[in-house]
Amino acid sequence: MKAYEVARTKMVQDMSVRTLTNLVSNFEQSDYVLKIDMKGHHERRWIVLNDDVWGSQLRDYVRTESVQKGQKNMTVKKFRTFVNDVIIPEVIKKGDEKSLSKKIQQNGIAESTARFWLHYMGCYFKQGRKDIYYDGHEREDVVEYRAKFIPRFLDYFNDPSIILVIQDESIYRPNEHNNFYWQIDRPGEAINTVLRNKSLGSGTMVSGFITIFGFVGLTDEEMAEVNARRAAKNEPPITMAIRVTNDEVDGLLGDENALTFSYHLFEYGKQRGGYWDGEKMLAQTLDVLSMLEYKFPGKTFVFLFDWSSGHDKKPVDSVILGNMRLKWGGKQPLMRPSTILEDYASPDPDIYRILKKGEPQHFIFQENDPPPFYELTAQDYVGKPKGMKQVAYERGLWRDGMVLRDNNNPERSLFHVLQKCPDFQQFVKSILQEEIEKSGHVCDFLPKFHCELSPIERVWAKSKRYVRDYADDTRQTMTKNVKKSFLLDNLPNETVIRFFGKSMDYAVAYHKGDSVVSAIMAVKKKSHRAVLPSECN
Repeated sequence: MKAYEVARTKMVQDMSVRTLTNLVSNFEQSDYVLKIDMKGHHERRWIVLNDDVWGSQLRDYVRTESVQKGQKNMTVKKFRTFVNDVIIPEVIKKGDEKSLSKKIQQNGIAESTARFWLHYMGCYFKQGRKDIYYDGHEREDVVEYRAKFIPRFLDYFNDPSIILVIQDESIYRPNEHNNFYWQIDRPGEAINTVLRNKSLGSGTMVSGFITIFGFVGLTDEEMAEVNARRAAKNEPPITMAIRVTNDEVDGLLGDENALTFSYHLFEYGKQRGGYWDGEKMLAQTLDVLSMLEYKFPGKTFVFLFDWSSGHDKKPVDSVILGNMRLKWGGKQPLMRPSTILEDYASPDPDIYRILKKGEPQHFIFQENDPPPFYELTAQDYVGKPKGMKQVAYERGLWRDGMVLRDNNNPERSLFHVLQKCPDFQQFVKSILQEEIEKSGHVCDFLPKFHCELSPIERVWAKSKRYVRDYADDTRQTMTKNVKKSFLLDNLPNETVIRFFGKSMDYAVAYHKGDSVVSAIMAVKKKSHRAVLPSECN
């Protein structure tokens, strides 16, 4: 029977003539021996499903390469190249190529397969949105600091004598709305479109301190006692905490007529309240500290801040080498004394004596000090800053021909030579840290870029969701809703505890050595300055 005759039989009515003709021809050419069809037998998706090795490596590649700075974002073609040049050779090297066809082993996967793999991995091509910003999470200095911070952070959580106090700021604007709503779009009928103001309105900043119990709130009687204690220590009354009356929040305070909370509303701007700076931050911190010491007597408070300039502002008299000039006098700051931490060899001990280990060095000329060694006729030098030249001379580090700074020749650079001195390498504490530690408490700083470790970020998210839901484009309503959003009706204690627990989960993941990407996967849910709604419900 000829091939075309077989094609006409009723047994193969569901098969096209061309297909059946090809099958019969191939059968005749193979000496009437049936060959096993290998189509579909080479399953490549097992590579994607291998979470321990290949699948995990592919997903990490998408996370790190999908968005690029200064070059095109990842494409399907680029993903295919990575699979063919990296993954498949590794699969073959490990002896797992049995499930790959020879064509795949030789030529790699096609672009259509690469696109299918991306969808099969749960990836989709869409416009980006805000999420955890981890551009600097794995920077070498950040990882080093995080490795030292996380054990302390976990100890803070587990010590019952310690109460964690988290500080942060957030901006609220009156014209911010919830832009998700049901719309009717039927032909011939009006669309329920809502016109919004183009401007979000002038902002109000909230600077707040939370504990695992939420914002601290004191009654008027308790505040009077706190201010009396401050007056006994010649301290001014508290001004950087918000007093909320029951009428302002529609009776949500319950039986209390008013409560004063550990946050401050600040209308910033050149023509308004100015700008938030280190002085305002210090004043608020000391006010909140007084409230905490009254509310939780006998407890040790650990204040956690981020690394904004207002939090890390140094005292004016801090020993900072970069603030020194070459010679004495001028506009350089008057620095506090430092202690010599190692002995230096004098170039000529018969001519002058250098400072020894354990001795103090003043950076300001004292009453009985001789004039600068390079200007013996100097007048009115007492009480003036010495400058690098004199400081190096008193340590025996001065050599003729030295200059203030020379990056090409560090040996003749005063900055580089003095920078090696241990006392100049010591960490300079901020004003906040000094003042908090004076009170017997602890000041610490979160790792840079790690907002997921800060529970208050999720508090802001939940609060803003409430404020946007009830916005009517007026500042009065916005301010009222901000105050209401921090009360127990919207922010119950169980929710705050859950927010702290989320930060704890991230800390545990980092403590195990996870990178930021792995930590996100370990915690399962994501968080950021703009926290996902699922996290703040």
